[in-house]
Amino acid sequence: MESRLKKLRQILTEQSLDAVLISSVPNIYYLTGYGGFFTEDRDAYLFITHHNAYLITNALYFTAVKEQVTHVEVREWSSKNTIAKIISDLARENNVNDCGFEDNDLRVSEYTTLSSVATTLQPIDLEMFRAIKNDDEIEAIKGACAIGDKAFTYIQTQLTSGITESALANALELFIKQQQTDISFHSIVAFGKNAAVPHHLSGADQLKSNMSVLVDFGVKYQNYCSDMTRTLFYGKATAEQKRIYTTVQEAQQRAIMALEKALQKTKPEKIAMKDIDQVAREYIMSQGYPSIPHTLGHGIGLEVHEGFRLYPKAPWHFANGMVFSIEPGIYLPETAGVRIEDLFAIKDNQLIKLTHSPRNLIEI
Repeated sequence: MESRLKKLRQILTEQSLDAVLISSVPNIYYLTGYGGFFTEDRDAYLFITHHNAYLITNALYFTAVKEQVTHVEVREWSSKNTIAKIISDLARENNVNDCGFEDNDLRVSEYTTLSSVATTLQPIDLEMFRAIKNDDEIEAIKGACAIGDKAFTYIQTQLTSGITESALANALELFIKQQQTDISFHSIVAFGKNAAVPHHLSGADQLKSNMSVLVDFGVKYQNYCSDMTRTLFYGKATAEQKRIYTTVQEAQQRAIMALEKALQKTKPEKIAMKDIDQVAREYIMSQGYPSIPHTLGHGIGLEVHEGFRLYPKAPWHFANGMVFSIEPGIYLPETAGVRIEDLFAIKDNQLIKLTHSPRNLIEI
C-alpha cells in the first residue's frame, strides 16, 4: 500500500498540489486494502497529503476500518463532527492551500465543501492510476476468469426451448454466486436479433430452435473483475451466421497475433493500442461488414472498465502489468450480432491469455 501512496504523492508533486481528496470506492480500496465500502454509497473518503493519509468514515465502518487499516489515520464523522469540519481541520493541520480531487467522481456538494477549505481546487485525472497490475492482482483476475470459464460450461447445460433471456441470466448469476464469488456486472443475455444491440437489456424473449445466444458476463473474485463474451447457437447456425462468426473469430485472432508478434520485436511501451485495434477493425470491414461500433478492448481490474481503451485514436501504448480485453463484434440491426471477448495480460513482455473457454463455433 505504501508504494501506491507514494505513486499518488508523485502526482501531487507533479501538479504542485498540497493534498488530494479520494472519493471513489475502487481507489479507496486500492490505497487502503479495505473492501467493505459500497460504490453506490458515500461512506468513506481519503484525504492524502505529502506526509499524511487519513481515511474518513462513519460509525457503521469505523471500528472495522480502525482494526484493518493501520497505515493511515482513521477519523470518524458524525452529525456533530461533520465531513466538512473534518476536512477543514485536516486542511488546517497540514497547511493545505491547493487541493486536488478525482475529476470523474466528485459530487457538487463535495466540491462545495472542498472549496471552502482550499484556496485552489484542481481536478486530477486518475484514469491510468491503476492500469499497471502487480502479480497478486493478475492472479486475482486469473481466478475470476477461471470461475467464469466454469460458468460458461454450466450455462450451456441450461439452454432449453422456452427459457427467457432474463431467466438464463439469473441462472448464470446464481451459479457464479454459488462459487462464493460475485458478479462483476449485470449479465447480458441476448437471443437472436437482440444480439445486434451490443449492450442489450435481457428481457422476456424466449429461446427458440436455431437462435443465436450471446452471453456477456463477469465474475468478481478477491475484489477483481473478469469479463467474457461468447456467442453460441441453439440448434444449427445458418451459412450467413457461420460467416459472421468466423469473421469475428478471425478478427480477434489477427489482433492477438499482431500483438504477440509486436511483443517479440519490441517492448510493449512502443506498441500503440490503436494499431492493434486497426488490425481487427480493418479485417471485419474488408469482409463487407460494418466497423466495430465500440472499442476493441478495455482495461479491467477493480472495475470492469478502467483506464485505457483500444480504439482508432487511442493515445496509449501497452505496458507490462496491463490487463485488458480483446472483443471484436459484428452487429447487423434487426438481424444478428456476434461478439467474442477474452481477457489478456502482458507480463515479462509476453501476452498471457486469462480466459480459456472455447472460441470455436458451438451448436447445441
